[in-house]
Amino acid sequence: MPFRHQYTNKESALHLVLTLSALYTIKVKKGDKYLGFTIEHDLTTRTITLTVPGYIDEVLKRFHRDDHCHANCPCAYIPPQYGQQVQTITFDHTTTLHSDEITEVDGIV
Repeated sequence: MPFRHQYTNKESALHLVLTLSALYTIKVKKGDKYLGFTIEHDLTTRTITLTVPGYIDEVLKRFHRDDHCHANCPCAYIPPQYGQQVQTITFDHTTTLHSDEITEVDGIV
């Protein structure tokens, strides 16, 4: 099972490697990738950023959504009408999804 460890000095890292290799067969790799994630550690701002390059493009291709367009919200926004006493609501009358469509939405979400 892979895991990542950060050390503060080389002696600590060497001690960890020697201890683990005495008990297990291990591989030691240096790098900024782990389980498909790209890891960026910014010491100045003390932040760690995890990214998966190309993931969105792969998902769009997998679900045949290459013709996507940008949306800020998953539903239509209906602005409130200020000054009215009663705010009307609209009901969603769209048809329910077929089982294949439900499976596709589950995969996307």
